Amino acid sequence: MSTPKNVFFCNRIDLYVIIVIRNIILLCLFLFGLAACQPSDGSSSDAETPSADREQTEVVAGDDESLSNSPSESSAGADTSTTDSTQDNPIEDQSDFTDIQIPNPGNGDSDSNSDGIGDDTGGTDGTGDTGDTGDTGDTGDTGDTGDTGDTGDTGDTGDTGDGNQITAEIANGLYCSCGPTTDTASAIPNDAEDMQFLDGVLVRIHWWEMAPEPGVYDWHLLDNQIEIAEAAGIKISFAIINGGEAPAWLADVGAETLDYNFRGALRTMPLPWDPVYLTYLSDFISALGARYDDNDTLHLVHMTNATTNGFEMQYFFDDEAEAEFFLRGYTEERLINSWTSILDAYHNAFPNTLIDVEVHPVFGSNVVAQQVVAYGHENLGEHFGVFAAWWSIDNAENSYAEMYQLLLTATEVSFATVQIVGSATSDKANQVLTPEELFDMLDYAVDSGINYMEVWNEDLENEDFTEDLSTLQDSILQAIP
Repeated sequence: MSTPKNVFFCNRIDLYVIIVIRNIILLCLFLFGLAACQPSDGSSSDAETPSADREQTEVVAGDDESLSNSPSESSAGADTSTTDSTQDNPIEDQSDFTDIQIPNPGNGDSDSNSDGIGDDTGGTDGTGDTGDTGDTGDTGDTGDTGDTGDTGDTGDTGDTGDGNQITAEIANGLYCSCGPTTDTASAIPNDAEDMQFLDGVLVRIHWWEMAPEPGVYDWHLLDNQIEIAEAAGIKISFAIINGGEAPAWLADVGAETLDYNFRGALRTMPLPWDPVYLTYLSDFISALGARYDDNDTLHLVHMTNATTNGFEMQYFFDDEAEAEFFLRGYTEERLINSWTSILDAYHNAFPNTLIDVEVHPVFGSNVVAQQVVAYGHENLGEHFGVFAAWWSIDNAENSYAEMYQLLLTATEVSFATVQIVGSATSDKANQVLTPEELFDMLDYAVDSGINYMEVWNEDLENEDFTEDLSTLQDSILQAIP
């Protein structure tokens, strides 16, 4: 029986379909096997880092760059290689942290070292060259940090120039507490150069003699004393005598004044808080400093105000004058403000000269002296000291114990100075002392850390005291730190 023609045709089509399907399957198996045999190089898109991992990598890179103290470089698109931590430091330079060296200036001028610091300051930055940053790669290596540079040796201290350099010395020496200088009297003893133990002389001049008219100054008395002192090889301390020795013309230009009796004589002094008085005094102090601040012979300046004797801080009026003083406006605050303005004036006028203020209770109160001294220590620095013109053991331990404490504090932060209250030679002194009392007072000063003392000229000229005064001077020199 023969097969129909259309059935044969269908069987051939089925065969072709089966062959095609088989070939497709074989081709897929071949291609799959070929792919499985290829080595992986990480470049396939299937190996791409997940987005969460990419974000974590960027955070780490940002943290590394934050160590450079350069916030602007941690933004997107910045080089993700690690950056040297000293690069672009906002402090600019390690030298900003270099210890400040306070100069210890000498005396005299210097052309090359006017700031008191030696020129040789090699290596002051204290930092070596920074190592190069590593090349940018997948994760760039940080360059090695350069070795820290050796600090150069500090140059020799230069001499004091014309700048406002405060001398590091303290007030020291044995000085003559001599009478005021006038046209007919010199404070400096004729035989000063023969007193081997004498370091200097206190020179006091009436303010009215140095300022005869408003804005007019006469320097001849002080110039003369400096010239004599230089010839004798000694120094001077200086004070203007204020108070009743202030210029009479102050009243003519509007300053308020007070009349009072002093040692049997009628005196007139400006009120210490009067603004006209303070303005003219400040101008005078400024002119005084401009002329004498750089003078090597001037060792110390005692600051003064309008007080009863024009030299010490205290007031001792009769009842009528004291009542008038209070009626005219006295308060502790006003007097303290007067003193602080005077301290500022002297500080500005004498930046290179030691200055001090005498301390006494004022109308039985210690407040004025304590506040004025505290202001001086805080604002004037180490060239401000405390002065006692009442020095004796009894006063230090009993009558003026609080003032003595101010001196002791001053010896710790700057210096203190004293003037012996009496004499063991002259019977005209306020207190007549025995030689033992005199030298006990002087030794007590040295033991208290005080290295500057003013002694009555009669005692200095007493030949019986020469050996003991020489020994005292040696003690002072040995006690100076």
